[in-house]
Amino acid sequence: MFKDTIIDLMREYKYKDISVTDIVKNADYSRAAFYTHFKDKEALLEELTEDVIEDLKQAYEEPYHEVKPFHVHTLKPENIKIFHHVFAHKDFYYVVIHSEALPGFQKMITYQLKELLLSDFNRRTEELKLEKELLAGYQAYAIYGMIMEWVEGGYKYSADYMASQLLLILQERFS
Repeated sequence: MFKDTIIDLMREYKYKDISVTDIVKNADYSRAAFYTHFKDKEALLEELTEDVIEDLKQAYEEPYHEVKPFHVHTLKPENIKIFHHVFAHKDFYYVVIHSEALPGFQKMITYQLKELLLSDFNRRTEELKLEKELLAGYQAYAIYGMIMEWVEGGYKYSADYMASQLLLILQERFS
């Protein structure tokens, strides 16, 4: 409840102006309940971010459970779950993109995406002609760019449509 509340408050107020009192009052819990779980509002936001990043990793890894052996050309849009993850956490993504609370979020998420991509490249059977680190960095920022565009556009497209667009980009690059 505290995590949902801080997101709701960040939609209305600057993070620096939100107090623990605001959080507990809006969550309808006591300060003691809050402090049982979190040291301060920063710890709450940190745990929330960690939860979202962990869910992002699971969403990214989903195609590997469904498609064996893994090849970009055998992927289908329904195998790509990263945009379903973003949509499931759409309020979180909206506030962190529009808030000063997590100035390092872009770096944090692109780092995580880069690590996932590097792991992806190491699983592939086809030989890459490009330097893996550079390609992973490029793709991480490209995926984050798609997420930003989608968030900024008010989630105008469905998660399935975004997955199909990403797949077209990937298949074009590997053709």
